[in-house]
Amino acid sequence: MTRGVPVTPPPLALASSPQRCDALLRVSAKARAIARFFIAVGAPSAAAWLFHRLFIEGRAFELTTDIVGWPAVGAFDIYQLFWPYYLTVLFVPPAAALLYHLLGRAWPNSAWPDDSTNDAPRDDAEPTGALLLASQVARALAAGAVIGVAVSLIDPTGSTRFWLDVAVGALGYTALVGGVALTRGAAAAARVNAVGACFSFVAVGAASSLTAMTVGSTGVRHAYDWFPLWLTALAVIVAAGATAWRLSRATTLAQLRAIERDALIFIAAPVAVFVCTAALPGALPDFDVYHHGELLVVTQLLADGGFPWRDIVPIHGVFTDGFEGLLGYAAFGPTAWGATSAYSMFLVPLCWASNLVLLGVMLRRAPLLFATAVVAVLSGTFGELAQHRFLLMPWVLLTMLALLDRFTWLRAAGFAAALFFGNVLVPELAYLVPAAAFALIAFEASRREAGSPWLGAFPRTLAVAGCSLVLLAGWLVFLAAHGAAGDFVRYYTTFARGHALTGGLPLGGFPGELQDYGWRPTRLWFNVLFPPAIVLLAAWYVVARLRSKKPLAAHDALIAAVAIFAALYYQKLLSRADPSHIALAMSPSAPLIFYAPLKLGELFRHVWARRALHAAVAVAVVMTAINSNKSPVASRLAAVPSSFTRTVEGPPVLERLGWSSPALNARAAPWVELGRFFDAHLAPGERVYDFTNRPGVIHYLLKRPPPSKYFHASLAVRPPTQLAAIAELERARPRLVVFDHPTEAFVWDGIELHVRHHELASWLLRTYRPFATVAGNLVYARNDDPAPALPGALAASRECTWGFSPRFLELGLERGPKLTLGEPAVLPADTQLEGLLLNITAARDDKVELVDGAVVVASFEVTAGGPHVYRLRLDGCPRFATRSRRALSLRHDDAVRLDDVWALHRLR
Repeated sequence: MTRGVPVTPPPLALASSPQRCDALLRVSAKARAIARFFIAVGAPSAAAWLFHRLFIEGRAFELTTDIVGWPAVGAFDIYQLFWPYYLTVLFVPPAAALLYHLLGRAWPNSAWPDDSTNDAPRDDAEPTGALLLASQVARALAAGAVIGVAVSLIDPTGSTRFWLDVAVGALGYTALVGGVALTRGAAAAARVNAVGACFSFVAVGAASSLTAMTVGSTGVRHAYDWFPLWLTALAVIVAAGATAWRLSRATTLAQLRAIERDALIFIAAPVAVFVCTAALPGALPDFDVYHHGELLVVTQLLADGGFPWRDIVPIHGVFTDGFEGLLGYAAFGPTAWGATSAYSMFLVPLCWASNLVLLGVMLRRAPLLFATAVVAVLSGTFGELAQHRFLLMPWVLLTMLALLDRFTWLRAAGFAAALFFGNVLVPELAYLVPAAAFALIAFEASRREAGSPWLGAFPRTLAVAGCSLVLLAGWLVFLAAHGAAGDFVRYYTTFARGHALTGGLPLGGFPGELQDYGWRPTRLWFNVLFPPAIVLLAAWYVVARLRSKKPLAAHDALIAAVAIFAALYYQKLLSRADPSHIALAMSPSAPLIFYAPLKLGELFRHVWARRALHAAVAVAVVMTAINSNKSPVASRLAAVPSSFTRTVEGPPVLERLGWSSPALNARAAPWVELGRFFDAHLAPGERVYDFTNRPGVIHYLLKRPPPSKYFHASLAVRPPTQLAAIAELERARPRLVVFDHPTEAFVWDGIELHVRHHELASWLLRTYRPFATVAGNLVYARNDDPAPALPGALAASRECTWGFSPRFLELGLERGPKLTLGEPAVLPADTQLEGLLLNITAARDDKVELVDGAVVVASFEVTAGGPHVYRLRLDGCPRFATRSRRALSLRHDDAVRLDDVWALHRLR
């Protein structure tokens, strides 16, 4: 320092460092962006939660309905499940988008994802050098592993040396491809591996040649060659020819490797998954008289020439309830075992293979995520998501993707046809219509140039709409020519309404169902929460994309359609929240488990960050596979060769059952006895009405055709459908009705059939009388049948247990005279008493019984408080209808006070 010379202090580091200043500003912008996003999402979410706590949760359950289901019988507020979902999916996304927009005015430069991250560069570059060699080895090993599976299926000792055969096949094939690479170069190796992948179909042929059932008592082997040698050769020739044609047009190594990749993704991987997930079932250990019966009756009627909707109502659609069984008939013979075998042998593997084809298109540039999906399928991690109702959905989506990629009238017609006939075969795909419409409109709207005419901006949408209208008109004309047009339309108007009140259950079903299904609580909540979470993620992504004024990519529009479908179909879960329906509702979202990480990776600017995310997903799936499977994955796969051969102890218990366990003999004996009874009292082929929900016994095993298209009672839940079934029964006039069975009558929620189907039960009890009790079956005969009732005809008669439903039901009965039933009272024979209307005040929830002497005719539950009005229907109760003189009283304890009681009778 020099004396007398002022010293200027150094400037602050921030002022002297423009680069650091810019960095801080960038950090500040990113912080604003993150805060803006979480405030926009968090505030509406908190508002929805607060609204639910204040106005929904804990409110009194009020309901007026004509449907008897668990919500009415159990006083279960089904809407407690719907309200949180609607608030989350319908309120939160638009509110978050609006708040995000408003915050953007106060915080400029706070968009997230911003322009750079939203279009982050993809890691699409072809590898070179050592990476190219490693990639080629990995691809050869993948194709070779499938060939190794074929070797294990051909090897007579493959069931004990599966992994050795796979290793020999994979390493030998890789050595061949490696030798070509060393001598002829990478291009030649890619050609050889692409064509070699087409030989994966040999594994399917080998599995087919193994498929057989051996009778242990005789040693006779029954073979089922469902994919014969000529079909195997044809598949290989077609696939190899198409691949060779593509290879002949390729001019660069990148193009050759792309064709090689496609052969692995679209041929080798689906074939491997099909072979490794297919399994021939063993002998039937049991026979589900209801669920098996749904499939078997529709299958048999279709095989006999019946026309869907006119002659039979396939409640789940023709594909699920009919074509599945016909496929089993064709492959394994016309038995219950044959029809049901199609599920595990063909439909489950085809579900996985179809979804892998769709994922192969979506994840072409993310091989690790695609490989993770393959591992998840092979390990059985998400086994419950293989729902064959959605087997056609990936193919419908692929036709949509083709249309999004390039518009032609042929592609538009193809997508319209796939969507339309997918709906015809599987009615639940109807939710895909609005989902696809929204995705198409959003896709084309995002590409409209400013100032261009609106009408000309939607060629795809208009073309699909036009083709769909033509298809619909043609289809209705075709149905009308077969007398089924009205029934087809009525199917949608009948079964789409009131589903929540028909089958609504608490989340997870009744106690014990989760344990029976094999789910842990974490699996339950994953399947419950993933669909709405993915819907919110898709909504955020689409809104962010459109706000950045960038057109939607074809894949993004496709996934938007899937997310909207999942959002709409989620009502299925809410309407019946037992484990099987939770898995069903989760199934359409399954491909998004692996596609969502790809889109989330686009938030990261750096390739290594995206790869790290994909790796984390892969590790999570592998760990889930290890922890969720009771047996090691390697052991499960080692059993592939033995999954196509089964042994049964002896001949079928019943001819129409097919291969069946001897344990079924005890169950089959009463069925045989009932069949002999029918043969003794009815002409061959004479119709019988089954009111016990056992179509598998009455209509399939005993060969008694149904007198109505509503071939089991559960098809007629809503009163209008019950009246339609009654009209058909009045025309058919079956002589006998199987009215009840104390243990085998099928109910899914404990509600007796004469309670649930009260209108139909009332007509049956007016038109038929007790005739005989046969092997537990209460058989009724028409009133005009002169045959006298056989001894013990009323042995199986049961009371009507109404639960809380009289509080909520509208019965369509007219109020009659006021009654006094506090003490036993004998009613005149001409009293029109078909129900009771009661005003009741109760100090607590309690039970009231209607008693005739010492016999309980009906019972119901009352809720605390009041006075409340209860409507108790009696004319559908067998114990009430079969008594000509009634000495009735109402039995209850002191907590219940009867204020008034009136008679109810039918409107005449």
